[in-house]
Amino acid sequence: MLRTEQWKYIAYADGHSVAPQLFDLSSDREELYDISTKQPEVTQRLDGLLRSILDYPAVSRTVQLYNKRQFIAWRKSLGDNYTSVIASLRWHLDWQQDPESNEDTIDRWILGAVQ
Repeated sequence: MLRTEQWKYIAYADGHSVAPQLFDLSSDREELYDISTKQPEVTQRLDGLLRSILDYPAVSRTVQLYNKRQFIAWRKSLGDNYTSVIASLRWHLDWQQDPESNEDTIDRWILGAVQ
């Protein structure tokens, strides 16, 4: 996120998978109206400025890799108990609707096929 007197620019993750948002704070103090597509030049200028301060796509990649490695370590630490433990977490009702598909999605994420 980058804020100037007039603008608030919000970029997510890699900067592409989720569209950035731009708010004109002089006319929209509550930040209700994203005008990034109406002000592409301002959006691009603020994105460039933000990237000059912080390479947020690189940070996002690092965080995603860390999360994946930590999940793999957690999964291995559970051994044979993994399936029962993951099925009892707070999303257990959703998980139990199609555990095989959910396991497959996790395996594909670990192998890099799912972002």
